[in-house]
Amino acid sequence: MLVVDDDPDVTDVIEEVLSLAGIEVVSTQDGEGALSLLGSTADGFDGALVDLSMPGLSGIELIDRMRVVAPDLPVLLMSGYSEHDTQEALRKRPLTRFLQKPFGLARLTSEVEQLIASGHTGLGR
Repeated sequence: MLVVDDDPDVTDVIEEVLSLAGIEVVSTQDGEGALSLLGSTADGFDGALVDLSMPGLSGIELIDRMRVVAPDLPVLLMSGYSEHDTQEALRKRPLTRFLQKPFGLARLTSEVEQLIASGHTGLGR
């Protein structure tokens, strides 16, 4: 799982929680780092967890650029904004789901597990 969030405290917690669930995590704090990792190991990721609001590339911009390298990679977009505010962006981006911040650790694990399963079955939003 590729995790992209500009807050290192957030990525540390996500890494720890997902690792305890048996999910291997690679994280980066920006879109350019994510694209670099994705370009070198695109087949190595079951999915990506991307924050919507980041300096540089926004989460939406990052998803669009990720689709060039890995068009079938399922993505979970997380944000403190409501899903209603991002619905149009999500509708235009297949295999993209939404996770509302703040979220509990169990919800995070469940959503990531569902995302990974969706990528293996060809399902998604």
